[in-house]
Amino acid sequence: MILSNRDWSGATVDRRVLERCVKRCSLGDVREWAPDPTADGEAGGRGPEEAVLVNLTLEEPARTVDGEEVRAGFPIVGRINVWPDRREEAMGKVKELAIAALGLDRKTKDDVAALLEAQGGWAGLKGKHVLVTFDTRKDKKNGGWFQECSRYDKVPTQ
Repeated sequence: MILSNRDWSGATVDRRVLERCVKRCSLGDVREWAPDPTADGEAGGRGPEEAVLVNLTLEEPARTVDGEEVRAGFPIVGRINVWPDRREEAMGKVKELAIAALGLDRKTKDDVAALLEAQGGWAGLKGKHVLVTFDTRKDKKNGGWFQECSRYDKVPTQ
């Protein structure tokens, strides 16, 4: 029914970018992504060699950089880029996400990889809640906005 509907009033094709904020989100699928190789078989261009895509769902309303409100349930995809010369930085961000989803303290001495495995891997963390710090920056070339999930924290217990 939705594909045959031609009433697209109110539908936007612009990418929604949240303003700087900290919001509670539920964790969805976490998966790896690699860019398609170029025609000559080498990794494409100047981007990251791979990325971790983190599907999130807002658990509370938030505002966008253009002042509009998005409701709870709004989907967001966070990216953890893996740059060839900064692989450890990306691994630290992945560990930060795992620690937050497992509800551990940031300075834990526990074996996070073993605890993640005991939960059934990333699939076992689906639906867990995390606090996400959203950051934004403006593209100097075209004036558009970029969104970044700059930090993942555990949700405090009440």
